Amino acid sequence: MCIRDRVNVDPLVGTWNIYSQKYDDGSEELAGDCEKRSNLVFKSDKTGEANLYEENSSDECVLVETLSLVWESGVINIDGQGGMDYQIEGSTLEVFDGSGGSSVLNKS
Repeated sequence: MCIRDRVNVDPLVGTWNIYSQKYDDGSEELAGDCEKRSNLVFKSDKTGEANLYEENSSDECVLVETLSLVWESGVINIDGQGGMDYQIEGSTLEVFDGSGGSSVLNKS
């Protein structure tokens, strides 16, 4: 493949796993082992999904919800809940919740 044949891929495309949650008071909480399985998957057609994992009453890490998402330049909309701004720095994605907090994810 020649360099000119390569397609430019948006840096958001791929799978991003949750790393931490930042709060409006400036504190940050690292995700637990199970929570780290939660992810956002972005496809090149500007769609994707959010996969949320939690521990159940038997302490098993289980997928509890999968939500659809759409995205465009600078904004992610998960399951029709309204747009959330985001920024990417290297392999780190920060998604802002609109109330001063954010989720930090790492590309896998």
